[in-house]
Amino acid sequence: MLTVLLVLCGLGLAWLTGLELLVLGRFLVQRWQHYRQRLRPFRVAARRDFTPDLFELVLEPLPSFNLPAFIPGQFLTLAGPLLPSGKPAERRYSLAAWQPHPQRYVLCIKREPKGRVSRWLHTQALAGTTLQCRLPRGEFVVEQHHLQAPAIVLVGGGVGITPVKAMLEWLRHRHYRGQVYLYQSARGEGDLLYYDEFQRQAATWSHFQYRPFLSREQPLRGEQQGRLSAATLFSGGGTDAHYFFCAAQLMTDELVAGLQGCGVPASRLHFELFAASGSGCGPFDVTVDQHTLNAEGYPTLLHVLEAMNLPVESDCRAGTCGRCQVKLEAGQLRNVISPESPLPDATWLACCAVPESPVRISL
Repeated sequence: MLTVLLVLCGLGLAWLTGLELLVLGRFLVQRWQHYRQRLRPFRVAARRDFTPDLFELVLEPLPSFNLPAFIPGQFLTLAGPLLPSGKPAERRYSLAAWQPHPQRYVLCIKREPKGRVSRWLHTQALAGTTLQCRLPRGEFVVEQHHLQAPAIVLVGGGVGITPVKAMLEWLRHRHYRGQVYLYQSARGEGDLLYYDEFQRQAATWSHFQYRPFLSREQPLRGEQQGRLSAATLFSGGGTDAHYFFCAAQLMTDELVAGLQGCGVPASRLHFELFAASGSGCGPFDVTVDQHTLNAEGYPTLLHVLEAMNLPVESDCRAGTCGRCQVKLEAGQLRNVISPESPLPDATWLACCAVPESPVRISL
C-alpha cells in the first residue's frame, strides 16, 4: 500500500511545473520549521542564583529525548506568563554552555526591572518546575571557517557573557590553534559571571587569555578598572582576527567603530545586542497580507514576524545588515535600536522596530 501511495505521489509531482514545485517546497520547509519550533516541556533540573538579579537555570527535556546539538552563540526561546490575548509572552536567552551532545540546556538570565518574562522567571522558575521552550536558533554564532583566523576575540558585557562562554567552550573542543582573548566587562566583582571558571581555563589552556574589566568598583583580584577600549582589543587581535561582541548597544557601537577605525574589516566584526529587550511591543495587532498577530510581549517586530512563520530574512538582528526591511502601509512604528544606515521612506528594519499602534506591513 505504501508503495502505491509513493507512486501516486510521484505521478502527482510530475504534473507540477517548476514554479509550483518551488512553492510546494517552500511551504513544506515552513511547515517543518514551524513544527520543529513548537513549544516543548522542560524541567528546571537546577537553579543557581549569582546575585539578587542574576540566576542560572539548567533545563532537562520532558519526557527525556536526545537534545539536538546547537551552534555556540544560539539562543533558547522561553514562554513566560500569559498575555491578555491568551498566548504566553516569549523571550530569547542565549545558551551559556556548549556540549557536542547536550543532555541539558543551561541559561543565565538577568531580571530586568521592566522585563515581563525575566521577572516572572525569577520568581517562578524554581528547581522542579516545568517551563515551555523552543529549540535553539540564532545567527550570532562562531563557525568552522572562523577557525582559519590567527586570533579570535570574545567580548561579553554583563549577562552578555553567556553566548561568549559557549563559544569559548566550542573553540577549546575544536582544538583551535590560534590565540583566544576573552574580555569581560562588568560593573563590579559580583557581576563577573563565571569568573572562577574562566580563570581555570586560562590556567590550563595556553592559547587562551582572560581579561576582566570593572567599570564601577576598585579591582581586588587582578581585574583592570575602567571602560574597555577598541585599542585594547586591537592590541591582541589585530586586523585579521574575528571579533564577537554581546553587550549593550552603546558599548558595542563604540568598540565596533573604534576597530573599524583601526582597519578591521566589517566582515570580521560579529555582534548581538540585547538593548531591545526591555518592555518590548505593546498590545497592538500586526497584519501582513492575511496574517494577523497581537504583538504584545514580543521584543521587536522581527520576533512577531517570526512567530507568524513568515519568510523574513535576518542576519545581524541589530540594525546593521539591513536584510529584515519591511514596508509600513498603515499605523505607527518606533525604533528601539537605531539602524546603522538610512532607509527609504516608509521602510523599517523589523529587528529595530516595535509597533506604536495597530500596523499593516508588507515584506
